[in-house]
Amino acid sequence: MYINSKFADIMKSFPREIFRKSVEQHKGDRYAKKFSSYSHLVAMIYSHLSESGSLHTIDQLYFSVKVKITTKKNNDNPDI
Repeated sequence: MYINSKFADIMKSFPREIFRKSVEQHKGDRYAKKFSSYSHLVAMIYSHLSESGSLHTIDQLYFSVKVKITTKKNNDNPDI
């Protein structure tokens, strides 16, 4: 069973289509290769809500979440 986090609930209410149109209009992702404007927005909102004091803290939080997700995927399906 999967339970959404409070952060996921907050992001669901965000008007992603309006943001996407604005990025297109202003060509905000013109030079983006991997880190899109939306990913940047999500990282900034998360860092603000978690009251991160530095980029190092944000990086640690991201890595810990990424490890948990990767570990869960590997445990659920050994072929991944």
